Amino acid sequence: MLNARLAVMLVVVGCSTPANQEPVPVVAPPTAPAAVLAARRAAPVREPIAPWSLTASDGSGLRLVSIEAKAVIEGPLAFTELHLRFANPEDRVREGTFAITLPSGATVSRFAMAEDGHFKEAEVVAKELARRAYDDFVHRGIDPAILEKAAGNEFTARVFPIPAHDTKHLVISYSQELTDGYVLPLAGLPVVDDVSVALDAVRPDGTHQTQTLKRARWQPDRDFVADVVTPAAVATGTLVAAAFEAEPNAPAAADRPTALTILVDTSASRALGFRRYLEHVRALVHELAARYDQLAVEVVAFDQETRSMYTGLAKDFGDAEVAMLFWYLMGIAMVVSETTSEGCMTEGKAGAPRPTSVAGPPPLH
Repeated sequence: MLNARLAVMLVVVGCSTPANQEPVPVVAPPTAPAAVLAARRAAPVREPIAPWSLTASDGSGLRLVSIEAKAVIEGPLAFTELHLRFANPEDRVREGTFAITLPSGATVSRFAMAEDGHFKEAEVVAKELARRAYDDFVHRGIDPAILEKAAGNEFTARVFPIPAHDTKHLVISYSQELTDGYVLPLAGLPVVDDVSVALDAVRPDGTHQTQTLKRARWQPDRDFVADVVTPAAVATGTLVAAAFEAEPNAPAAADRPTALTILVDTSASRALGFRRYLEHVRALVHELAARYDQLAVEVVAFDQETRSMYTGLAKDFGDAEVAMLFWYLMGIAMVVSETTSEGCMTEGKAGAPRPTSVAGPPPLH
C-alpha cells in the first residue's frame, strides 16, 4: 500500500487540442465468439456526500453549472469521462482547488481543462517538478493545473486562472474494475443547471444495455446507478482480459504451457512503487520456472507502445533483466517537458538515454 503522502501528479502543460472538437467515440472492442460466464453486478450504496467541488482560494465555493458524463462498461472494466463546468460570478480572476473522490480502485487516465477554445492536457511528472512547474506557470501568466493524489482515492487540483464572469471547464477520465454495479456519484451536489449522463454496457451476448439521465435545474437526490450483467471477462480476437484470483498451491496443469508472454506496465504513473512491482514480476517468473523447467517467456514493457525486454527460458530471467526494466522506466520518467514559444510541448531529457545493458539489479529499498 502506498503511503498517503506519496502523490501521483499530473500537470496541464501539454499541447492543446480544440475544446469544441467532437469527442472521439469510445467504442468497446468486439467480444470474441465464445461461451462466457455472466456476472451480475448490483450497484452498491453510497453516502450522499458531494463527490467533487471547486473552491476559490478565499474559501467560497464556485457553482457547478454543468455535468456531462459518459461511461462504457465491458466485462469487469468501466471507463468514465466527466466534463464539469464551474461558474465564477465575480468580476475578478480567481484561483481555486478542485477536489474529487473517485471510486475505490479507479485510476485516472486523463485530466484536462479548456482555455481559449482548446484543451490543455495533463502529463504525469514527479511531485516536486509538478509543483515547481505550476508556480512557474502562474508567475508567467500561463494557465496551469496540478492534480495530486491524496489519501484513499481522493484527488485535488490547483486551478488557475478562473476567468471573471465566466465558466471553468475541467475534464477528468478514469478506469475501474467493477466488483459491484456501476455508480456515478451525484447525490449531495447542489442545484446544477444541466445534468447529462449516458452509459453503454456490453452484455454477454454482445448486445448493448444503455441508460441515460437528463435533468435541468436539478439538485441530485440520488446517484446514477446501473445494475449490469456483463461477461466475467472481455475478449477481442485471441486476447482476453479478466480479473481472477490465482491459487498458489494448486497443482500444475496437466496441459503444461511451453511459452508465455508477460506484460509489464512501465508507464510513468507506475514510477511510485515500481521497484516492489518488479519484485512481484521476478517472483512470478521464478515460480513459473520452478513449475515448468523448460518454459520460454517473453517479458514485454508496455506504455503507449510495447518493447520486448527479455526472450528466453524463465529460469534464466534474473537480476540483470529486472534492472533493465527498472532503468527503462526511469528513462521514461526522466523525460522533462519544455514549452516552446508557440505554447506546445517538446521533449527533452534529464540524464542519460535509456540503457541497452545494465549491470546489477536496481535498489530495492
